[in-house]
Amino acid sequence: MTVYVDQMMNNLWKLHGKYVKNCHMWSDNTTQELLDFVEKIGLKKEWVQKSRIGWVHFDLVESYREKAVKNGAVPITNRQAGKMIIEYRKKERKSTHEML
Repeated sequence: MTVYVDQMMNNLWKLHGKYVKNCHMWSDNTTQELLDFVEKIGLKKEWVQKSRIGWVHFDLVESYREKAVKNGAVPITNRQAGKMIIEYRKKERKSTHEML
């Protein structure tokens, strides 16, 4: 399993009334492995996010991104992340069509 974190961005995300930069963290394998990883860095499993396309991830502030990297998460660029999400969408579409 590999856990990835993309670059910090200013997405107009508010925390305690202040705008903060954030990033995303996800796994290339199973959701359970991602949940096990977040436990190691002190995130609550309930904070899991699921996008419209079913992409399971966590939104992180900078301090948690640093913890994730120290615990083995692989930092990648936003361009690399975008390519991975496109591949995820293709796989999801393919599996949906195979079920029909």
